[in-house]
Formats: sequence, structure tokens, C-alpha cells
Amino acid sequence: MIPPSELIGSPLPRNDLAINELWLQNVRDYENTLALICTHQAPDLYDISSMSVSSLQDEKSYLRWTYGDLERAIRRFASGLRRHGLKQGDTLLTFTTNCAEFVISTWAAYRIGLIHVPVNPKNLSYDREVRHMLETAMKTSQSSRLGVIAGTADLCEAIENLTAGIDCVKTLVEIKGSETGWIPYEDLMQDFGQSRQERDSSDFGMEASNPKEQSLFFTSGTTSLPKGCLLQTSTYPFTVATDWRQGEMPMLPGEKFALALPNNHAFAYMCLMSCFLNATTVVFPGPSFNPEVMTQVIQKEHCEYTALVPTMVLALSLCQKSRAEKLSSLRRVILAGAPPTEEVVRTCLEDLGASGVQNQYGMTEGILANTKIARTTSEIIASGDVILGKPLPGAKIRICAQDSKIPLPAGNAGEMHFSGPTLVERYLGLNEDDHFYVEDNGEKWFRTGDKAFMGTDGQLYLVGRFKETIIRGGENIEPSAIEAILCQEPEFYSLEPQIVKCPDPIAGEVPVAVINRNVDKDIENKLRERVGDSMGALTMGGKIKKKRLEELVYERNRLAVNWPSPVANQNNSGNTLGSQIVAALLSALEQHRRMPIQATTRMIDLGVDSITSIAVNHQVHKETGVSLPPSLFFAQTSFEAISDRLSPISDPMELVNFSVPTTEEPPELCFSTLLQGTPKPGQPALFLLPPGSGYAFSYEALPKFSNDIAVYSLGSPFFMTRSEGTWSVEEASAIYARTIQSIQPEGPYMLSGWSMGAIIAYEVAFQLSQQGKSILGVINLDMGVSRPLTVEIPEPSVELFKIIGFYPPIHREGQPDMEIPGYRKRHSISSFRAKMRYSPRPMKLLKGAKPVRIFIVWAAHGDHDRLLNVIHEADQILKEHGPDTELRADGEWLRLPRERFDSGGWGELVGEENVDFQIVKGAAHDSMMDPGIVDSVAAQMEMIIDKWLSLPLP
Repeated sequence: MIPPSELIGSPLPRNDLAINELWLQNVRDYENTLALICTHQAPDLYDISSMSVSSLQDEKSYLRWTYGDLERAIRRFASGLRRHGLKQGDTLLTFTTNCAEFVISTWAAYRIGLIHVPVNPKNLSYDREVRHMLETAMKTSQSSRLGVIAGTADLCEAIENLTAGIDCVKTLVEIKGSETGWIPYEDLMQDFGQSRQERDSSDFGMEASNPKEQSLFFTSGTTSLPKGCLLQTSTYPFTVATDWRQGEMPMLPGEKFALALPNNHAFAYMCLMSCFLNATTVVFPGPSFNPEVMTQVIQKEHCEYTALVPTMVLALSLCQKSRAEKLSSLRRVILAGAPPTEEVVRTCLEDLGASGVQNQYGMTEGILANTKIARTTSEIIASGDVILGKPLPGAKIRICAQDSKIPLPAGNAGEMHFSGPTLVERYLGLNEDDHFYVEDNGEKWFRTGDKAFMGTDGQLYLVGRFKETIIRGGENIEPSAIEAILCQEPEFYSLEPQIVKCPDPIAGEVPVAVINRNVDKDIENKLRERVGDSMGALTMGGKIKKKRLEELVYERNRLAVNWPSPVANQNNSGNTLGSQIVAALLSALEQHRRMPIQATTRMIDLGVDSITSIAVNHQVHKETGVSLPPSLFFAQTSFEAISDRLSPISDPMELVNFSVPTTEEPPELCFSTLLQGTPKPGQPALFLLPPGSGYAFSYEALPKFSNDIAVYSLGSPFFMTRSEGTWSVEEASAIYARTIQSIQPEGPYMLSGWSMGAIIAYEVAFQLSQQGKSILGVINLDMGVSRPLTVEIPEPSVELFKIIGFYPPIHREGQPDMEIPGYRKRHSISSFRAKMRYSPRPMKLLKGAKPVRIFIVWAAHGDHDRLLNVIHEADQILKEHGPDTELRADGEWLRLPRERFDSGGWGELVGEENVDFQIVKGAAHDSMMDPGIVDSVAAQMEMIIDKWLSLPLP
């Protein structure tokens, strides 16, 4: 009988000490052992003298602190933070490169009990992501008090914008001028309550309190926002430190570890803290990775260890080829971050001169396995397969079929599941994720998403990523397999080829090679031939995260990049106010959209949501002193047309009456955006039709469906057109139907809509079915059949709807509420008119077609039968008090429990037997996408989608 694919690591030694206690234990035992070397920092930093070394007397001196020195620095800084009001439970964000201040701040955070959150300073360029990180950190701490450490003064403005309105202690390492509101780091390094002799006392006893030690790291995933992982600060590094000091090549106190990984990565944190727990010396060869500098430092300091990702190996080897002396002091190169190729391992051993290589496998969520220290490539790469080794102490790993928790027989490839002391509890800032699950015995497990198998030698072998698999014409292709072939050739290896999938109208998906520089046609042809000659022999390879590369390939295919700067417009000198506005607008759009803007691209097709439009407008205002109308970002006209309209403006007063250019007719296709999920050949996508506002991003609050189905959201084609107030449901639905078919040419189709969007979704389904297309189903979010009115009502207007309460503020988590933009208000009026004119037609199925299913998600509250009375009440208020009144009609009708739930009249159109519904408790019609409600709505949607997809597709 074949044993199951399960592996269990050796027992993890019991440890009842917190990481701060383990640190202080080493400080007492190894007070005069070197703890930290920073080759780019002064030897007398903060008046703490560095240890001198005779072999370096003729060299430029730099920071070399012992464990005793570093502990003194930690105590001073922790005292400084307390002096400025930070206390246990608060949050500390660091925006620094690798430096002594980062190490001090990390340990000081643990000393006080702050939640330590290292963030890459480059993240400040991505406003949405970094705000999500901040919000997640603040929610985790449940404290309104925040500490921020910035490495350089050029970060201050972005951090101030990020933290506006937050009670914040801001500390700056490098002071260049009078940065208002920022405390110099060196000020916090002073202890005014003690003499220097007392300050530098070698009494390293544990402080009276035992604060909670927490570090929050962020990892990318299938959603667009980073996932927060609260690490177990004791077990995470303790597990690795335990493994490193065991075996044939134990890590010993005082040995040196060259570390150049970014400090916001869990891999870097694992190395840093594991070194300190083993009383090893951490060496920072500069603030960030520089291959030339790192090569020099490893040789000068005789470093025994380093941690590298494969691209760093390549960079070091290129530097090393110009040197006669190899990095022979390296006893162990630890590889992680991406699976190594045979060439990477060979480079470490032969070109760099390391005596051993170890492949470490893990992720921010937990550390899983590693290999023994290898001295040959075959110990890490066997028959083209990447060896992951065996589980770390305390870890458990099993290989299961996808969507199963039962281990497969050994030798079968499946998804790797992991359990162990380093596993995080869950993702913060997100709802419960099905990556995590709990067994009946209480053990928590994590689905990694990686393909692997257990070999006959009892070791793990990596295949690839489930989500990175390319499905070309129904054939599965592993990107890592192609990469393994290419990297066997030194000529191609230096190009760092990464294989990603790209949509293709014929094959579904095709592999695309992304390389690190331009090459001539001869190299291109050689790459194709090498892959073509070897495709029959492809087996298994490694895991590389490539989502960002896929996005870049997609954008490169979709957009031209040769859009000249609008300031070069021949119709003006480039010095007018208008040309400055256009230049600022283009710069802001390209920064926030992270792609070049093509001249002919319609503004609406840039996919700018309301929040981004505010950020872009803020940037334009900051550079030019003027603000642009929000409707500009949703114009059907091109950026070029906007530029032509703005460029001649020379007087700010001309902008008061600036109107967004309109088009004569609506476009053939409307705006669409992939809201979430992964498009898959043969699997229907879900298409969301906009509510009355016409706004495509009305559904942005929907949490990600666990089935990873592609979800597209569509926007109104009538914004800023001459048809803006006269369109019909039938006319709009025809444009939506064409757009949907341009994305998914064949059925079956799944459609959904909220409010007015539900009515349009039905009409789209009707029109597609009349074309012979199959409809899997329509998900209706709280909307009954539109019926002609039997009584007259006042002419709808923005002022009337405002009094009724149809324009509630937009809620933004952690931000002030925002008023609905005027162009969306106007669209809601035209939607109301279109609804009143619409008479839905019963579904007429063509021969052989299956019935159209409708699933309704009803809000539990809202007496819509009273709406006509409310409209008349609002009209009376408007007549008596005028359009500027603050009076509002009685809103009780929205809050009353709904007394009757049925098919909403849709059964008359598709048959009662084809309509089903569920009720969302606590929801009202206008709150379906609100926090606290939208999760329940999404759960009902996902339930019916899974049910429909489980049926035989027509």
C-alpha cells in the first residue's frame, strides 16, 4: 500500500521565553560579542563607540556594535518613545532601509509592546496599498496612537498625507532642514532622566513588565490589496534559529551573516532575528542591495553566511567574475524568495565559491521546510525538479488534491498544506479566508497554493503554482518548466527569463517571456527555438510569483507608450496655465494608474474610481492651484480631447465654467473593468451591471469570491453624451450586451445587478437569449419588476431625490464621508426616467434553450409600496422651501421591515419555478454594498454561483 503524502518535522524544543527575554539572555552571555555591523554608518553613532578591529585599522571605520552596545541603544530609544507618549498596544510603522535605526526600533517596539510594522518606503508611491496597510495596522492595535519612523526627509510629505488626522509621533532619522512636526531620531536616543554612566550601565536585567511582542508583515495574494500577517515573534525566528544551530554545520555565536534583503520582507526578518537568537553578528553591507559593495564586505568581514534570492545570485556572480578572489569565507548561502534553478546553485558553489547552499522554503504565512546544506547541484535540483527538503522542527506538511484536505498517495502531485508553530492565525484586514482551516483536533492548517509531491526519499519536490499554470488550448503548461530549460543556458540565464500567462483569443492563454533588457531578433529566435525543441521533455520546476509581471504584459499589449507630453502641443507655447494643468494631470494619472496614458484613450477607460479621482485632483491642485470637475474622469472623450480643451486656458476664472467635452452618440462598447478573480478558458465570468448612478465601481466593496471566478463590472456608456438624459433600458442593454460579448464571446453568461442594474441585467439576458446565447442565470440584488405607474408623479430632479434621501454619503473606511458626485446624481435621474418607460418582455426561449434562472437577494428592510407617497411629500417640501432646503422626507420607509417576500414579479417573465430568493438580515435597499452588509450579500451570490457552475454547462 502506498503511504500518504505526509511529513512531520522533528520536535521543536520547548521555549517558554518571549523573544525579548531570549535577546536579553544573549546580551548577558555575549555582551562583548559583535551584534551589528553597518558599513554605511558612523562608528560613533549616537555617541556609542564601535569596537575596533586591528585588521581594519587602515580601512575606513564604520559602525561595529557589540550585543552590549546595541542593548544600550535599544534601552535609550525605548525610553524616548515612552517619553513621547507611545505605550503598549500602539502601532509603530518604520519606513527605513537596512540600518542600525531599523534594528533599534524593532527591539524597542518589542520592549514597549508596540505593534511593529516595517513598510518599504517605495510603498508610499502606491496610495491605495499603503493606506490599506495603515488601516489594517490601526485596526489590529485597536489604538488611535501611532508612531512613524522615516529614514529620509523626502518621505515626510507622503507620510504626512497618509497619516493626516491621526494622533501621530513622527520621527525622522536623517534631518536635512526644519521638518515641522518631526522629531529627530537622535533626540529620542537621549535619556534625560539618567547620567551617561547610568545610561550605559551593563545591567541588562529584564524590565518589570512583560509586553506583548508583535510584528505585522504584508504579503501579496490573489486580491489586489496586501494581506496582513501578524507573525508569532517568538516561534517564527526561534524555529529557524534552532534549525540553523543544529546539524553538520551549526551556526555559532560571533559568526557573521551578510544581510541585504529588504527589511519589510518576512524572509529578511527571519534571518535578522534568527541571527540575534543565535548570538550571530548581523552585517548590513549598505542600506540596500548593491552587488559590488556586498562582494567587498563579505570578503573584508569574512562573512560565513548570507541569504539571497536567485536574482541577487546572478548580480553577485557578475561582480565576482572581475575578481580573482572568491567569496570562500561563505559556509552557507541560504536561498529563498523564489525556487532556484540548477544554474543558480552552480553559481553559488562555483562562481561565488561558497562551500554550501541551503534551499529554504516558506512564506510570510509561515516557514515550512529546508534542505540539508548541499555541496552539489544534484542535492537541490534532481532531474529538473526543485527539492524543498523536509519540514522544519514542529512543522507538518501534506499533499492533497486541490479543494481537498485528504492526503494523496506519496508520489502524486497536489496542493501543499502546512501546519506548525510559525503559521499565522489568519489574514488581517480581510474576512475569513478559505486558505486557513481547522481540523477536528484543533490544528490550524494553511493551503499554500503550491503544487508539490513527496518523493520516495521522503523529501518534498516543488512543481509550481496552481494559479500560475498556463492553460493553452486545454493543455497545462508550468511556467517554471520553461524557465528551467532557458536557465540551463548561460546566454539566457543572464536575461533572468520569467514566464507569465497572457490572454489569447484563440488559445485562451499563451506563455510570454519577460526578460531584463532589450535583445535583438537573433536572441529572440534562439529563445523560441530552445523552448520549442524541449517542450516535449518539460516536467516540473519551481514557484515564482508573477502577478505583477502578468499585469505589465497585459498593459503593454493593450496600450501604446508613445504618447508625447501635452506641453509640447503645437497650439500653445507650453507655458500657459492650461498646459501646466494638462501636464500635471497626465503625470498624476500615470502615477496613480501605473501605466502610460495613450492620447486616444477615453478618460472613462482609465478606470479611475472616485477615491483615485480625488487623489489625482489633489495632486493637480497642489501643482497648479486649480481643481478639475470630477466628471472629467468619466468622460467618453479621449485624453487628447481633454488636453485640447484645457491647453488654451490662461486665466483661472475660465475654469469656473469649464465643461467636460461631450460626444454626439454613446460608444459602441461601454467601460468595463476586471473587478476581481482570474479569467479562465471555458469558465463563465460574472458581469455586474451598474445601478442607477451608472458607476462601475459601485460593486468595489464586494469581497473576493473564494472560487476565484472572474468578475467584471460595467459602467454607463451615457456619461457626458448627448443621450445622457434620454436613453432607454433597451438601448443601454444593447451596448452592455456587445461589451460583454467582446470580453466573453460565447455563453453561458452570468449577469447581476443591484437596483436599476438588476432591471438592465434582465434586459441584457433577454437580448442575448434572442441571439441564441445561453444564460446560466441572473443574480438580482433587491429589485422587483418595473411596472408602469398608474398615477402621475412630479418630474424627477436632483433636488427632489436629495430630499427623498436617495443620495446618502459615500462611506470610506478610516476617511471622512464623501458626497456623491453631481454627474452620478444626474445619471440616477435619467435611470429613473428610463425605468418608468420600460416594460420588460417575457423571456422567449429559442428551441432547445434552457430556462433563464433568476436568483434574488432581498434586503430585509424597506417598504417600497410607500415610495410614491414619499415622492409627493418631497415634492411638497421642495415647492414650499426651495431647492436649498435642509429638510428631508420621512425616511422611515427605508428602515421598516419588509413584510412580503416573493419572486418580485420576475416569475411572470421566466416562470415561477425558475425564480429563487434569499433574504439578508439588517440590509436596506441602499445599504447592500455597505460594510457589515456586503459580506452577507456576497455569500449569497457565491452560493448560487457555485450551484450554477456545478450544473452541466449548456
